Amino acid sequence: MFDFSVVEFSKSRFPEVTYRLDPDAALQSASWGIFQILGANYACRGYKNVNEMVEIMCVNEKGQLEALANFIRHKPRAWKNPKNKALGKEISLWDAVKTKNWQEIAFNFNDPK
Repeated sequence: MFDFSVVEFSKSRFPEVTYRLDPDAALQSASWGIFQILGANYACRGYKNVNEMVEIMCVNEKGQLEALANFIRHKPRAWKNPKNKALGKEISLWDAVKTKNWQEIAFNFNDPK
């Protein structure tokens, strides 16, 4: 079970109550670390499960920076238009970072779904 004492939440008990109902869903629905990366993206960061990612993110900034780097390198490309796949896909977040394409970085990082 995740140790909530390592995370500072608002005075609300909502995160803890949600965690008791469904730990996996609660951790996946929250954004973690300095870069506020959604827990649901744990797999594209190279973690086996969301709990492993959250524990590493709560240790120190190094873990958070490594999670960001993994996220940038491995986030799948998004469809330009999910309803019309003939239009193809956007460039990847990694390619957008390499070319300093700020519009595509924002588009990819903020999950266009």
